[in-house]
Amino acid sequence: LEKNNDWAITNLIKFYKEINDWENAVKLFEKKQSISGNKDTKKLALFKIQFGRKLLKKDQFNESRQIFDEALTIEPDIPAAYYFIGSSYAQESQNLFQKEKNDNDHENPSESVKELLSSAISMWIKYTELKPECSWLVIHLLKDSLFALDRYHEMENILENIIKKDNDNFEVIASLAEIYFSKGENEQSLELIENALEQDSTSLLIRLIKLKLQLN
Repeated sequence: LEKNNDWAITNLIKFYKEINDWENAVKLFEKKQSISGNKDTKKLALFKIQFGRKLLKKDQFNESRQIFDEALTIEPDIPAAYYFIGSSYAQESQNLFQKEKNDNDHENPSESVKELLSSAISMWIKYTELKPECSWLVIHLLKDSLFALDRYHEMENILENIIKKDNDNFEVIASLAEIYFSKGENEQSLELIENALEQDSTSLLIRLIKLKLQLN
């Protein structure tokens, strides 16, 4: 009856969110902003990310990345978009690898599989650059992916770059200390741990890593 009724549009957006219909939530939120003239780019970008996640769950990889890219066009420095773009590439890589394995009965990943996984890595690195304090979300993903591509040596540089931006990130410090130790750089490894303990002597993670290094 009244197509631009703000109260109705606002409540319809809430309704669509509740039933996980993010496509319509995005459309109505864009309409609401157009009518009011008030732009909330961050919220719109987050709505689009939720829509992209729904597509990703259906293995619609290209479609989901298109929506994530739209979110980045609206809000260029939104970390979650890079996280999920990386996840889409990794998931597509895994699906393709499994298909090739079933079809050809071999364990070696194709170049296409490797390229997709490489794309995931670059997105997750971008995520750590924008949100270093939450890098724990992708560290294990980066480790596994780099190892799979025989590029594990790059992990050291990634961790060092995170620490430059977030120097009390104890999970990253612990991972980096273990890498130094595996390379035989024992003094550098222990020095990193000691410096971390000076910042927070109560960190259980850092104390456990120190004990592990000392025992080894």
